[in-house]
Amino acid sequence: MTMGRKVRAELRYKKFYNTLKMSDFGYTDEDIRTLFRSVREMDDESRGWVISWINGKGLPKATVEGVTAKYLVDEVKMQPVNALIALDWLKHEPETAKFYILRLAKDDSENEAAMEKMKKIVEELKKDKDKRLGDPEGENEAPENIEEMVLDGIVDQS
Repeated sequence: MTMGRKVRAELRYKKFYNTLKMSDFGYTDEDIRTLFRSVREMDDESRGWVISWINGKGLPKATVEGVTAKYLVDEVKMQPVNALIALDWLKHEPETAKFYILRLAKDDSENEAAMEKMKKIVEELKKDKDKRLGDPEGENEAPENIEEMVLDGIVDQS
């Protein structure tokens, strides 16, 4: 079995925005900005998963802590980008992420409620990261022009 070639790839905010806006996921402009910022915080491999998915390559087959993106989308009913953010979180904070993912998996309410919970999870994750980096309120975050931003990550070219 041959391993796929891994290369660095980029994705502009405009393509990220247009893909999510034109989807049936119901994201608002603010949701998309929040998701983009969350994806920027992910590691290279995880950002690569998002870039590949946006570019139509499907969800990664990677398993993190026994969980796949397909499971999160099909069984937990997460939107694909939220599922990829959750996989990244599982890599870095497995116990906390598992707790929230299990809560979502047990929640059989509508997708909108699950999406709201995921937004709260993402906000908590950002607060935790800010605390670890010595910026408890996110005060040192520079104003950004998100429309000009680019994601980069490692994608599998197999």
